[in-house]
Amino acid sequence: MHANKTLHELAQNIALVLEAWQYSDEQPYEHRAMLDGVGGAGLNLAWDGSNQMRLRIIGCWPQAVRHGGRVYNFAPYDRPRITVSASRPSTSIAKNIQRRLLPEYLMLWAVAVAARDSTLTEIEGMNRMLARLIEITGTQANECQDSVSFGRHDTVRGEVEIYGDGTVNLEIYSLPLDVACEILEKVLLEL
Repeated sequence: MHANKTLHELAQNIALVLEAWQYSDEQPYEHRAMLDGVGGAGLNLAWDGSNQMRLRIIGCWPQAVRHGGRVYNFAPYDRPRITVSASRPSTSIAKNIQRRLLPEYLMLWAVAVAARDSTLTEIEGMNRMLARLIEITGTQANECQDSVSFGRHDTVRGEVEIYGDGTVNLEIYSLPLDVACEILEKVLLEL
């Protein structure tokens, strides 16, 4: 082990050398240490398996977003990571992180943040559409829903499913023919 230092002591020393990175105030685990970077980026440091002679460093990713029964995950499939000898000086480990991990990680981090922000904007739009549909149909809001059902089984009924691109899928059952014709004529005129 690095001069008998704990993982957290080693991480604190590395953070002192890495510009714009600091030892995280929140350290929920003894077996890994977190470094905080600019704009929410983060590094996770841990021993490489049971081998306390090697340090494994990987990037952290934006938290997944849940909506409408879906989970939007922003971590890339092939995540950059490196391992270094824990017996090296903290300055050498920090230089390895800067040279071998940070260029690729920070580029992918920016892509992941942009994807998360775009998804959150899309979800906000879906929630506005959902609120409008709930108001029109008089139905109850349901957490994480992405569709609205309306009517009763013995009358006109249907479902409106919303999509992130601002469109909907509308299904209506038991419509009188003249109402269905009016709807179709209006829709076809606007195409």
